[in-house]
Amino acid sequence: MFFFHIFRNETDTYRIVHSQRVQDMWNEVFRDHQNSHPDCDGKLQWDTLGERQRGLCWQERTVCSGCNFKSKYYKLYKEVDTGKPGPKPASANIGAEVGLMHTRSGNTALRDVFLAAGLPAPSLKSMNKMSNNVGQQIIYTNDRDLKRQRNKIKEVISLRDDLGAGIPVESDCSYNNAAYSGVGKTPFQPATQVVCTVSENATSDKAIIGMTAMNKLCPIGARKGYNCPKHDGHCASNLKMNRTIGDESQWAHDAVLNLLDEGVKISHITTDTDGKAGKGVQKACESRGLPQPESLLDSRHLSGNQRKKIRQQEFSEGMFAVDTKAEADKLQGRFANDVAKRCQFEYGICYSECAGELNVLKRKIWHVPAAMTKCYQGNHSDCRKRSFACAGKKRNNWLRKSPYLSKKFAISCTEQDHSKLIECINFKLGQNILEQTRLNTNSQKSEATVRSLRRSLPKPVTYARNFEARANTAIHSVNHGTAESITRLCHSVGCPVAQGTRVARGLLGRQKGDAQRKRYQKLAKTKRKRIMKTRKMYKLYDKLHMNDQKKNDTSYKKYDPQSEHSYFESRSNPKALRHDHTYRERPL
Repeated sequence: MFFFHIFRNETDTYRIVHSQRVQDMWNEVFRDHQNSHPDCDGKLQWDTLGERQRGLCWQERTVCSGCNFKSKYYKLYKEVDTGKPGPKPASANIGAEVGLMHTRSGNTALRDVFLAAGLPAPSLKSMNKMSNNVGQQIIYTNDRDLKRQRNKIKEVISLRDDLGAGIPVESDCSYNNAAYSGVGKTPFQPATQVVCTVSENATSDKAIIGMTAMNKLCPIGARKGYNCPKHDGHCASNLKMNRTIGDESQWAHDAVLNLLDEGVKISHITTDTDGKAGKGVQKACESRGLPQPESLLDSRHLSGNQRKKIRQQEFSEGMFAVDTKAEADKLQGRFANDVAKRCQFEYGICYSECAGELNVLKRKIWHVPAAMTKCYQGNHSDCRKRSFACAGKKRNNWLRKSPYLSKKFAISCTEQDHSKLIECINFKLGQNILEQTRLNTNSQKSEATVRSLRRSLPKPVTYARNFEARANTAIHSVNHGTAESITRLCHSVGCPVAQGTRVARGLLGRQKGDAQRKRYQKLAKTKRKRIMKTRKMYKLYDKLHMNDQKKNDTSYKKYDPQSEHSYFESRSNPKALRHDHTYRERPL
């Protein structure tokens, strides 16, 4: 192969160098060569055999092709004073590790990118060591930033003169593995890492003000029988292997302790439907002698559970005007999507008109379930007075705008079907449920944080040593934006971004672009576009399935792995055995 050649041709590769230091080097080298060998007409060139690699950067010297001139070594990079013994690291090496913390990739992937681009890659051992050092500084920086976020919330609440009432918060946990992923591999819970975040709901930013990162994995402990943290050396684990990692109550309890110790009270806690995190926050408040916050339900998770409830409900056979059971199941699934979406619209519009007044909200929304059932049966007479999402007109009603159902959709309800449908609607709009969703809060910020965590901590890759550092990087990025987070973290680790350069302009453009996309996603026209896109996809699906019953149908069908094997066809259809070559008997 070409990379086994014994000669070296390093002049045909690339190097990462600091522009200003290269200029200073050549100016000094030319002057020294001219002074020491004034009559030499040779060419100055890199000493490729004597160059020294320092991670991503280099120490270089020059030699002359016509004489024996050799310059001194020049550090073509900026150094960072860490205050520790040994050579000072290059700023590019530290900055690269900060950037990697914001991505799914690790040091191995970065080495592959460098080698493919023609850049000599640093050793994996040195990169891992640098990553560990940078990670500790990132954890410290994010801890201080979370404290600043808490102080900011205290200032906002003090201006509102309601510090005694406390602030509403939301909480959720994210795990590195799904609950079913460890079957046959471990008797413990398959998840080994968890991140619990607490976000404030008092401002529009919904900043993260508390977090807990728990990790069972330790590279050293794995070699010594998982006796963490009793082994010698650094231990990346802060949780024993036999601990229950699914204890969301405990993780939420730990995440809010700093908030409570700094004098900020919690009035409400919004979680998903299981409410385990809410119990942990209540327990933490009780341990500090503070009143327990009220636990509220997440409106988005509640809508999802309502959709599942309608899909699993057993209605009568004649409720949906279709011929087969398969068509009825498909239509019931779309009906469930539409009812859940409409309930969310009804509640949102009514909440805005009532300005959050619970008693007025309950009174106005009392008649909505009955109006909705009539609306789905084709009678829009009550929608004009009782509904907030349906105008109740022939050419302007909910069904004409629905992305899931056709304009002529109508159901035939028996008394049992009517009572079951009312029960499903009251799952979201019932009087008791309105008590638990009266602030119209959700945990969407926590869900968005989970997606950011998946960027720095992807599920296919397990970062045992730098798990906590990457989790703190993701939290810092959520609070400030990716570009701003990179700028602040680089400054904290000693390699600040030079102002006025293309690097600074690139980061600024990234920050503005992300902010613009967030604003665009919140616009009313963008939401309408998403609804129109959903409607077009459902219409396209129906169009491609119009001729499913025909023999030579070429429309789209869901993939069925059993259809590729004659064994399954023969077992499911005994008449096909005579045409199945797999089971054809040999002639005697």
